[in-house]
Amino acid sequence: MRQLFKGLVIAGLLGIMIVMPADSVLADNVLKIARQQDSTTLDPILTIQNADIWVMNNMNSLLVRVSRDGTTIEPDLAESWSISPDGKVYTLNLRANLKFGDGSPLKSSDAKYSLLRLRDKKGSIMAGMFTDIDTIDAPDDRTVVINLKQRSAPFLAALAMFSAAVLPEKALKELGDDFGSNPVGAGAFNFKEWKRGQYISMVKNPYFWEADRVKLDGVEWSYIPNDNTRILKLQTGEVDAAIFIPFNRAKELDRNKDINVHMDPSSRMDHMLVNHSHKPLDDLRVRQAIYYALNR
Repeated sequence: MRQLFKGLVIAGLLGIMIVMPADSVLADNVLKIARQQDSTTLDPILTIQNADIWVMNNMNSLLVRVSRDGTTIEPDLAESWSISPDGKVYTLNLRANLKFGDGSPLKSSDAKYSLLRLRDKKGSIMAGMFTDIDTIDAPDDRTVVINLKQRSAPFLAALAMFSAAVLPEKALKELGDDFGSNPVGAGAFNFKEWKRGQYISMVKNPYFWEADRVKLDGVEWSYIPNDNTRILKLQTGEVDAAIFIPFNRAKELDRNKDINVHMDPSSRMDHMLVNHSHKPLDDLRVRQAIYYALNR
């Protein structure tokens, strides 16, 4: 159970505590996860919140992805790729017969549109990582050619970012700003329903290129902001997993033979944002004084 949960449901989930019953039977084969924060949008270019990213990672696919151990880049929708000797042209070859969750074909033109939208759309949060893209060509349905303005060592890794998900051009154009509330992707699960302030539910995507590896029929992310309530629902079996459990409850829960407490090491960086338009913070000397006063 724990390995399935880590590998197929929350790829790359680090630095939090996951608590889940051991050897439990999932109701209707749907994994129910309790979390302390609701999502804001499921449009990958308009968010950088973990609450959004972890859900989108369930329903989207990328040209390339990070390996499970986090040490390398491996194929996803693109089964292979090559980089020109000058490092400025990336040619990616898509798998055959790819489809989005709605059954529509996934083509190189969708990848082109998704990446250019990521680079150009107003409000795209991670756009700065893709400004090195000059042009993108889609010479046929299975070939994506990305031409960079200059060599970029981290570019392949950038393509493995959640924001670079390949989305259907048709749905993006038809839904416009509503896409974030009614997403269509090419990942392991399809979006089913979002009751804001309550839950997001997903069902298995039969068109996912690795569908034979997905053992769940669905995933439900429940919004339960109160720590004690999340723990209680886990203990009574109303949910199968809970995240962001207070560390001072870890030993207590770990003593319960029916619960697995799983902790991952993580790095962390905190920011203090300063509003320069307010006095006295508009004075550089004041900001410098604060900087020197902090124990970094």
